[in-house]
Amino acid sequence: MIFKLYSTQDLLTDGLFCAVDIDLDGDSICTLSILEPDVNGEIREVARTFIKGHKSHVRRRKLGLGRIAKKMSQTGVVNKGFCSKHWERITRRENSEGYRISSEIAKFADKHHCKVIIFEYLQSLRPQKGKFSKRSNQKRAYWLKSKIYQFTSHIARTKFNILSTRVSPKNTSKYCAFTGQDLFRTDSELKANLAKSNNGYWDNYISSEGYYPGKLAITRNGYCVHSGLNAARNIGIRFYQRYSSQKLVLVKG
Repeated sequence: MIFKLYSTQDLLTDGLFCAVDIDLDGDSICTLSILEPDVNGEIREVARTFIKGHKSHVRRRKLGLGRIAKKMSQTGVVNKGFCSKHWERITRRENSEGYRISSEIAKFADKHHCKVIIFEYLQSLRPQKGKFSKRSNQKRAYWLKSKIYQFTSHIARTKFNILSTRVSPKNTSKYCAFTGQDLFRTDSELKANLAKSNNGYWDNYISSEGYYPGKLAITRNGYCVHSGLNAARNIGIRFYQRYSSQKLVLVKG
């Protein structure tokens, strides 16, 4: 394969981008948004998709970690090589899931003739202290999140000549990609409907609950969007803004 080299100007004026938000919870682990800029500083979303099927993988991972935790409680002694077969099985599953997700990302980007795939830079994630099974599940979820970027970079570059990059994750989930307004996030559809229809409820929820990593994101004026999709749009805009001096605007339609 012959690899084509792109200049920064080519990327910003003549090409589509695939922005990726990775979520550790739920069945849709990745939200992909295909964005297209123009010379006027306007960005339009031309396609989107959700990569699903991750919930079953998490369930199998938790079962495997539960078996290891049970054996640890039974023996009381953990030596080198303890439960090595169980650990190897979990690692193979993590690698397999990482390749599956990465392949879908790369194929979707190639389908829409993208030149760059954009991720968040999340190397500082650390599992919370707590029970062995919960901490180990978080640790492997964070490991998988970093591997998705590495696997996607390799697959996209070698198979489709697509570049991959990362941007700062700061506030990508906190503000609306269209208006820049604050977002209230929740998993409750009831709370989302109340917040959409009444500014008082929205003010009360955001002051009492603050930031919550829910799948629904609502602005004060009633606009509701999937939080992963909103984050993916902000990730793409942040990449454009890195190389552009003009104010970029995401427009609908």
